[in-house]
Amino acid sequence: MNKLLLVLAVTVLSAACGGGASSLFSRFGIRIQDQQIKFDDHINFASDSDEILDDSQELLDALAQMVKDHPEIHTLRIDGHTDSTGDDAHNLELSQRRSEAVLAALQGRGVTTRMEARGLGETAPLCSDDTDECHARNRRVEFVIVD
Repeated sequence: MNKLLLVLAVTVLSAACGGGASSLFSRFGIRIQDQQIKFDDHINFASDSDEILDDSQELLDALAQMVKDHPEIHTLRIDGHTDSTGDDAHNLELSQRRSEAVLAALQGRGVTTRMEARGLGETAPLCSDDTDECHARNRRVEFVIVD
């Protein structure tokens, strides 16, 4: 019953405030789970580049707000991943640049939490099939709450 009241209160508050951050959190499925900030969308980059595409800007706005709303997050690690196509060394370097680009984007949105960027290249795949879908799943950025 208390959980239901909390959900109703958040819903009413969100509606009264025009949605705001909680509406964006819901839209992108942003949540804190298992020492990570998880979200249902992807941060998209130009092909073989660390340029963050325009279609990811609103997601970055919401992620920045989530971090700012949680001062108990003292250190956030931003892990960049690539798929297995291409040269291993190039993928490692690309994933590092992408994680640094996300870190800079969050700082540009006023996030002052300590953040670390780490590129993992293709070393931690979510799947191993040689399909476009699997490659897309492996190209990702993850947010790990260190402390």
